[in-house]
Amino acid sequence: MVAHYLDYFRYEPVSDKSLTKVKGDDQALIIQVKEWLQEISPDINIHVESYEDSYKINYSYSRGKGTPPTDLFRAVNIGFGVSYVLPIIVAALHVKKGGLVLIENPESHIHPSGQAKLM
Repeated sequence: MVAHYLDYFRYEPVSDKSLTKVKGDDQALIIQVKEWLQEISPDINIHVESYEDSYKINYSYSRGKGTPPTDLFRAVNIGFGVSYVLPIIVAALHVKKGGLVLIENPESHIHPSGQAKLM
C-alpha cells in the first residue's frame, strides 16, 4: 500500500515545510521520505518501482561514503522496524499541516535512537 502511495505522490511537496530534512528547492515527498528513513535507520536506501499493475519497494544498504550500495533486496528481507516506520514517515510528511497522525506502538521494533528521532 505504501509503495503505491509513494509512487503516486512521489513528486508532491511535503505538506509541512518545517518537517523537511533537505532544505531548498527539492521538497518532493520521495526525497524527504528517503532522508527521514536514513535519519531513523542509517544506511538504508529505499527504491520504489511500479509495474503494470503493482508496486514494489526494494531496499539497499549504504556501505559508506564513496562506495556503491548493496544490490537491491525485497522488503521481506529487511527488519520489521524499517518496514514499520516507513508508513509512519510517509503519513507524517504528507498529512495536511495541522492534521493528526495516530501511531500505535511507536516503539515497536525500532532502535531507541531511531525512536527518539521519529518522535
